[in-house]
Amino acid sequence: SGDTIYKPISVLSGGEKSRLVLAKILMQESNFLILDEPTNHLDITTKELFQRALLKYSGTILIVSHDRFFLDNLITRVIEIRDGKIYDYPGNYSYFIEKRAQLLANTYDDDFSTKKAVESKLRLKNLNKMKKRKEAEERNRIYRQNKDILDKLKSIEEKIKVLEKNKVTVETQLCNPIILKDSKKVQNLMIDLKKYNQQLPTLTKTHKQLIFNLSKDSPLTN
Repeated sequence: SGDTIYKPISVLSGGEKSRLVLAKILMQESNFLILDEPTNHLDITTKELFQRALLKYSGTILIVSHDRFFLDNLITRVIEIRDGKIYDYPGNYSYFIEKRAQLLANTYDDDFSTKKAVESKLRLKNLNKMKKRKEAEERNRIYRQNKDILDKLKSIEEKIKVLEKNKVTVETQLCNPIILKDSKKVQNLMIDLKKYNQQLPTLTKTHKQLIFNLSKDSPLTN
């Protein structure tokens, strides 16, 4: 509510304090930001707003985060420290996953299907990048206009979050050189990856329809 802005900082929750700190950082004039796990304690809506603000930032940002989906639409360079060496990947997180898989595949003579799975995933992320950004803007605009539909949206978002997390786990395992030597394990992982790739579009389609219904009935559009 409007009274929230008058709360003293001492009574704010951990998540509210985190959002306040991020807001103060973005309001300061600087050309370099260092962010360590900045999405901790942020809900989906706040995270999307924060991501949009960072996309407008003209300086350099160094981010340390385990939130790969937050990173994927932001970063333009990945630094990997592995086996005492530094590897520089000039692209987003999906590019890093693809190139790292290719390097491991060349080293351990990986199965060709593993490489194709990573490349397919990269293409899908690039195609959906602008779509997801527009959907995020639409969700923010109609937020809280219809509680029933919002509850359904939240439920679907949680399911999508779980599926994406499982998918990342599978993709990470497919980049593991030890696992790549086990053809049976790789085959099972590819089956799981295919299942997640089939389920996610269905949930995304339902999610888009709910957003359309919410936007149509929202007084903001009248």
